[in-house]
Amino acid sequence: MDDHLKQNEGVPKFIRILIILLAFSSPLGIIQTSGYSIFFLMCLITIICLVVFRGTIKIDNLFFLFILLLFVTTIYAHINPINSAWTNRATKGFISMVLIAFVYFLMNGDTHKTELISAFRKGIGWIINLNIFWAVLQVIMYKLKTVDINTIIFVDNLHVAEIGSKFYKGTTLVASGLHWHPANLAPLLVLGLLLNEKVWYKAIIIAVTLLTFSSTAILGVGVCLFLEILFNSYSSLTTHNYRTITKKNLIGFFIGFLFLIVVLIILIKTGFTSQLADVTESVTAKFNLTSTDASANAHMDYYRYLPTILNNTPILKTIFGYGYGCSGYAYSMLLGQYTYLDTWAVESDVVNNVLGMGILNSFLLYTWIAFIGIKGAKLNYKYLIFIIVVIIQGVTYNIQFDWVILLMCILSTSIKNNVDFFSER
Repeated sequence: MDDHLKQNEGVPKFIRILIILLAFSSPLGIIQTSGYSIFFLMCLITIICLVVFRGTIKIDNLFFLFILLLFVTTIYAHINPINSAWTNRATKGFISMVLIAFVYFLMNGDTHKTELISAFRKGIGWIINLNIFWAVLQVIMYKLKTVDINTIIFVDNLHVAEIGSKFYKGTTLVASGLHWHPANLAPLLVLGLLLNEKVWYKAIIIAVTLLTFSSTAILGVGVCLFLEILFNSYSSLTTHNYRTITKKNLIGFFIGFLFLIVVLIILIKTGFTSQLADVTESVTAKFNLTSTDASANAHMDYYRYLPTILNNTPILKTIFGYGYGCSGYAYSMLLGQYTYLDTWAVESDVVNNVLGMGILNSFLLYTWIAFIGIKGAKLNYKYLIFIIVVIIQGVTYNIQFDWVILLMCILSTSIKNNVDFFSER
């Protein structure tokens, strides 16, 4: 079929459904087959269908340079090998980034990309809602029956995961949604806050954030809410466009407030509050150099020892890194940390990127991310808020998952085409 005809007959319905499914599957880390996530497989299917049925591509030069340098990092990891487990991890990470780049460039080149962006937004909205529902269900089922539904469904019956839910706070199951780690919810909940203006919905997200017991999620949601209030207040003062409080607004506020009160009562009655106090202390401890909190100290050590690690790292490894997701190698070899693991990544985006992909490519990645926030702010301040929060969360934990990178690619596409991803349609 002629490429010109393919691009002018609109987006076929099955392509829109495919993009919805791609977005929907992106944070579903719990579902895997043969060691690959369903998101990885959906990227492959999407690329094939977009090439066959759409057939145009438009490259983002900065992101392409990022992929090119990542290729150099991966080749160097094989030329100067660590061991097969680490090089395999580096290769697998590079392949994932290449797939994301292809999806990005193909969507960016489509003349009907507005439809594709809208479809992606719909899919990501659905999976946010499902994760919120699932996180609450997880906690309820564990409280009532002392069972982890993730383990029962995905590990024991469907056999699509090795781990259901990994973390507990005292005798309480930590809500992780459709993933084994609550950190996956950290950027997802922030995105949910920014995509929905309803007060009652934001109240539910706040409640679910507390159920994760994740200092990274709590920090992110807290910063997001603060920045939203700040930007809204500034906008109202400068434009004199004050919102009229309607009956619908009051009902929404009342429902949200009532829901939070009920959740707080439940938390108090079930002993959650003392555990949440520990998490709150952990959040502040991560920014306190003299903290005695074990978790905070472990994360702070990544930064304390980073100069030492870099001083003992060969210059080419400093520039190009050990391999995508292979930041843990340096800490294992030089500090003896987690040597019993085959591979692991440092639990901080900043340190993981610097050591994994090198200083040069880390600078390139954060430049690209910063452009999304700065340029996107001209469309909607929520672009900037999301980027700020993701960077802050990345200081305290490793949350730049593959799906987060793809989301940023979609945000970049929307900015280039003057489509506001965060507007409710």
